[in-house]
Amino acid sequence: MQKHIAMTALLLWMGVLCSYGQADSMAARSIATDEIQENYVVMEMDSITTKRVEDQILLQQFVESIPAINASCPMTLYGNLTMDSLSFRNPQVCYHVSTDSKDYTQSKEDGALMILLSRTSHFFKIIRKCHLGLTYLVSFKDTAGETEVVYTPDEISNISSQDVPRERVLKYFYDVVKEVNKTFPATVDQYMRIDSMTIHKGYMQYHYTVFEDKFFNIKMLKKNIEALKANTVHVMLSANSSLYLNITGCSIMDYGLRFRFVSSTHKRKHVDVVFTPDEIDEIENSRLQW
Repeated sequence: MQKHIAMTALLLWMGVLCSYGQADSMAARSIATDEIQENYVVMEMDSITTKRVEDQILLQQFVESIPAINASCPMTLYGNLTMDSLSFRNPQVCYHVSTDSKDYTQSKEDGALMILLSRTSHFFKIIRKCHLGLTYLVSFKDTAGETEVVYTPDEISNISSQDVPRERVLKYFYDVVKEVNKTFPATVDQYMRIDSMTIHKGYMQYHYTVFEDKFFNIKMLKKNIEALKANTVHVMLSANSSLYLNITGCSIMDYGLRFRFVSSTHKRKHVDVVFTPDEIDEIENSRLQW
């Protein structure tokens, strides 16, 4: 679920990363060696040469996807931020963003936090794999000039390797919980409502209400708990999962993740889908694999 975060220092990152999942998938297609040989007439390559060619093709695909991304611009992100365009100035990927908020500030530390939390997304895998940097160009409506925030390729690599204090990550998620709970309760479907999100005793937890009938109830969920958990893992590992920030954050903080489903009629009836910190680490490590 997209998180509606009020902190203006984080809005740019959240908006861009959550809004362009489709564009990310366009640019992140894996390329097999036989496809390289067939389409690019490269024969008998050693492993190092093959990797270089794959990386070059990946970068080319990303650059070629930029017009498709820009065709969706301008696009409102969050608050008063507008995504105007994306450009590539080798080796920098440049976001061009505008705002009419006089209170907007871009903290480089906050940007580093969002780079870290997004390290498993396709987009940031491409940036890291192709050794690219990021430049944010923020212009203010009715005002000349713009603010520029730059991350070099080496900074991207260092940040992606967890160069952000654990305490800073935890504070961020407490702020997320505070803001996202303003949007709850929210109906998921005819059987389920999400009521709140909490951080408690080493776990990030989602609280759901289940509206039971003979077809969908707590007993059925308990009976199929392993399948429910397996399906949740599948969602977490998917390329465009809305949980990717949570998984990375829990991994960094050494926290677990819990989904609690409570009966609407019998409050003591509930079932938990629990992922321990060790399980979260396994999922994160799987997502870090290219």
